[in-house]
Amino acid sequence: MSKKKTLIGGLCSIAAVATLLVGCSSPEENVTEACDASKAYATSLETFQSTLNKESTIGEIRSAYDDVQSAYKTYAEATADVSKDRLEDLNSKQDSFDKAVKDLPEDATVSQSVDSLKDDAKAVESARADLASELKC
Repeated sequence: MSKKKTLIGGLCSIAAVATLLVGCSSPEENVTEACDASKAYATSLETFQSTLNKESTIGEIRSAYDDVQSAYKTYAEATADVSKDRLEDLNSKQDSFDKAVKDLPEDATVSQSVDSLKDDAKAVESARADLASELKC
């Protein structure tokens, strides 16, 4: 019985140390992670913009946007400890972009929305680029 307790205690200790190590990273690692996430976010924005044409369906636009939203969340998490002011600007632009895509009526024609969505995507890309520049990516 005592061997079992020792084994369980040892495993718990290892798990606790592993959890602490995962949570600790250097500023350089934070910047590298943020820069990698920035590149993925930029790619998702480019893909979204290439989806925007008069033949696109609302479903295709929303699907491409889902990828943008996922990349944005990863980027926001990666930059949270690095540059708060630029991140706030990016958050504001992303929120506006999010609202624009979510507010697309199912029966809307894409041609009615393309220019506005392109402008929103460009504003987000500009804020992303500003943050990446501050990070020196």
